[in-house]
Amino acid sequence: MKSDADTGADSVPTAPSAPSEEMRALVEEYGLLMERLGHSRAEGRLLGWLLLCEPPEQSMMDISRALNISKGALSVGLRRLVDHGLVERRRKPGERHDSFRFDAASIGGLMENVFAGMALMERLLARSRELPGQQKNERLLTMHALYARLTEEMPVLLERWRTDVRREIQADLKQED
Repeated sequence: MKSDADTGADSVPTAPSAPSEEMRALVEEYGLLMERLGHSRAEGRLLGWLLLCEPPEQSMMDISRALNISKGALSVGLRRLVDHGLVERRRKPGERHDSFRFDAASIGGLMENVFAGMALMERLLARSRELPGQQKNERLLTMHALYARLTEEMPVLLERWRTDVRREIQADLKQED
């Protein structure tokens, strides 16, 4: 008799694992970091969990159990992460509930949006330097120099990342085998 693996059929999904104390601590650090960056702590905890959890696709109930997070904070946090393109919402045919997973493919697009914002800031700073009396404004010159450098170099870094990341990840995965 052939197994599901032999027939190519989907196997029964594994139950989500309970987070270890070390994982819980890391998830909390993601929450604190995201909070520091202007997002909610819940968003950070959700992002951390979806980066680390097994299986990688989790239901709201799975996430709620793992993180002990309120339904409201969970719903808002997941919606924001989905809106930002970091998390993918899925519903398999025949299922009544959505599941969520970190969308690794979205990172490049997210960074492009960040760079677009940096480019807008650089243009605004350049226009500000044209105002009378602003040519010797050290604060403005310093900030403009930073954003000019970022908008020049960040797209190059992103392109290098895109070309190198697949090769590096594949090499890392082969080493683990």
